[in-house]
Amino acid sequence: FSSFGPFNPTQAEESYSMVTANRFLSQIFGVAFFNKRWLHFFMLFVPVTGLWMSAIGVVGLALNLRAYDFVSQEICAAKDPAF
Repeated sequence: FSSFGPFNPTQAEESYSMVTANRFLSQIFGVAFFNKRWLHFFMLFVPVTGLWMSAIGVVGLALNLRAYDFVSQEICAAKDPAF
C-alpha cells in the first residue's frame, strides 16, 4: 500500500481514521469532535474566520479606524482644547 498513489474517486476505504484524528486533537488541543461533519465544519470555519478578521483589520487600517490610538488623541487634545 502506498500513500502517494494517484487520486481514485472509487476508493473503497477512507483516507484517514476519525478515531485517530479525534485522539490526536483531544491530546494536543483538548478538542474532540463527535462526527466528521463537525470536524469538517471546524476545518472550514477557522481559516475562513481568520481571513475575515484580517480583512476587517486591513479595512480598518485603510479607513484610519484606530479606536485605540490614544497617542494621536493626546496630540490632538494638546493642539485643540475643544477636542
